Amino acid sequence: APACVEHANMLLTRWGKENTEGAAELYDKACTIDANFGCFELAVLHHEEKAPDPTMEQAGHYYERVCSMDHSRGCYELAELMAEELVASRPGQKEALYTRSCQAGNSEACTKR
Repeated sequence: APACVEHANMLLTRWGKENTEGAAELYDKACTIDANFGCFELAVLHHEEKAPDPTMEQAGHYYERVCSMDHSRGCYELAELMAEELVASRPGQKEALYTRSCQAGNSEACTKR
């Protein structure tokens, strides 16, 4: 998984945006192997509309996978998508995600719950 992420990063930084599809595939492979690797990067590609066929639902899906491993960053980003009404949420879900992120040390999340 770490090697897939490194290769994807190299595709994006050294060879530019025309390799976004290949990078997205590598991030997805890494995310499938271990949610600690590739899921956040893939979520960002969707969120920034740089992934092939980007959707906010996919961004939310990948942030949710990150949230299960890294409460500080994944939960916060998912809550932000919900706050911006880019993905659907249940009552209280956004606040619970901010609380989880805050408890994991994200001070910005602490101000939003």
